[in-house]
Amino acid sequence: MTISSILKHGQKRWRVAYRVDGKERRKFFTTKDKAEAFGNELEKDADGTGPKVLACSPQQRAAMLEALRRSEAGGYTLSDACAAIEATRATAGPSLPLGKLRELFMAAKRAQRLRPKSLLSLESSTNIFCRGREATPANLIRPADVQAAIADPALSAWRHRSMLINLSTWFGWAVSLGHLRANPCDGVPRPVLDGKTPIIHRAADVVRILRTAERTDPEMVGYGAIGYFAGLRPESEMARLPADGIREGVIRIGNWNKTRRRRDVTICPALAAWLAKWSALKVTLCPPDAPRRWLKVRRAAGYTAREHDVMRHTFVSAHYVLHGEALTVAQAGHSAQELHASYRDLMSKAEAEAIFAILPDPTADYAETAGKRLAHWRRSNPEHMAAMNRKRWGK
Repeated sequence: MTISSILKHGQKRWRVAYRVDGKERRKFFTTKDKAEAFGNELEKDADGTGPKVLACSPQQRAAMLEALRRSEAGGYTLSDACAAIEATRATAGPSLPLGKLRELFMAAKRAQRLRPKSLLSLESSTNIFCRGREATPANLIRPADVQAAIADPALSAWRHRSMLINLSTWFGWAVSLGHLRANPCDGVPRPVLDGKTPIIHRAADVVRILRTAERTDPEMVGYGAIGYFAGLRPESEMARLPADGIREGVIRIGNWNKTRRRRDVTICPALAAWLAKWSALKVTLCPPDAPRRWLKVRRAAGYTAREHDVMRHTFVSAHYVLHGEALTVAQAGHSAQELHASYRDLMSKAEAEAIFAILPDPTADYAETAGKRLAHWRRSNPEHMAAMNRKRWGK
């Protein structure tokens, strides 16, 4: 700060030069005493707010004092008043309708090349939330709206949680692009879930199902053997496994799997025996109708209940008992935390050893059984065979 005398419009004036927020300011006075009094006020103010206030016009200072008087009388602060105005402006301005925002979001997620299953989940959750409010401006959505949408009693707690995560992903994307100022899902508590114990099969179950596959549909033996003895995920790993994925004693899973991380699964002796016999058929590991055909095998073996990923759960449980945490994490692609939480103490060591000792039936003729099955299928589907012949031979 400097005080100097100058001539302004032919008259002597005293100028005080100072800086506020890095910018130079000047103020003029008719006497040196007034200039020095102003300079003393600037020096007394240590936090820098004084210069800003003193630099205001008389009208601005009067308005600030009036606002302060009103806030004190109303029992709130000036910061509270500013926050209320900013919140009002955040919802009063123009905003995309929910329907349009959803279209842009799904297009962006498709461009990210998400898995079909992930896209389907996002599409389902956002569609349920948008139904009946497609034209509603997105910035009018409140946490209470989200809470009401996921509180449908017809949905399970797991579905509530999944829907909340998907909606939070959607609105978070909108915030990142400036369509919204805040994510309305941030104020919604996540449902409390009870831990699920994975359903597993015992050695007797594995034997019954694999023997049924050998007897009824040997082309699916490889599918079942890799599920039980290597723990591959049917949809994201077995269905995408390339032709050269099984070699040199390991199953090599690329970063196209669910976790998008590469890993090698060691082929145990039991699996090697099953694959050696099944590979003679020279068929695809996971044909397009594999889920339907495997379900048919399970039903023929007497298992009609829905058991999600039971083959993988069986492998992880047995492998964990026999080989410990570190090796199972590497083989299954699970986290150590998930292993401890879900798979500990599900199976005895004797049961695990019995599972990995199951071998194919040496008397089963896979080629003959597969041929009989194909002949039966052709007899049962004459119209389909005729259509195939016309497509192949033109008649």
